[in-house]
Amino acid sequence: MAIKIHNVQEDAGSLQIWVPKLVGRVEDAVIEVAVLRGEGVEHFHSAYNEALFVLRGKLSVISAGKVYDAEPLYLVIIEAGTAHRLRAASETTVLIVESAAEIRKTSR
Repeated sequence: MAIKIHNVQEDAGSLQIWVPKLVGRVEDAVIEVAVLRGEGVEHFHSAYNEALFVLRGKLSVISAGKVYDAEPLYLVIIEAGTAHRLRAASETTVLIVESAAEIRKTSR
């Protein structure tokens, strides 16, 4: 049996903007930490839900013309097939939980 502890603040300090870092796996899901700033492109995940947990900053999720704002300690769950884009006006740190199959598909 193994226990792993990650200092997410330390991980975030070494990241490039919009380039997630894999920090763990739970069953068929991966957990990543990412630092975001600016606006991403609209996209969707056809086969799985995505969860974003805001650690620092403020994250806006834009979908179907509506803006959903999340602050630290907010959890955003985006259902499969939902077109969305992410916006962070200032540097924002998030934990991302998504399908390991998606990571293999995009080769992160």
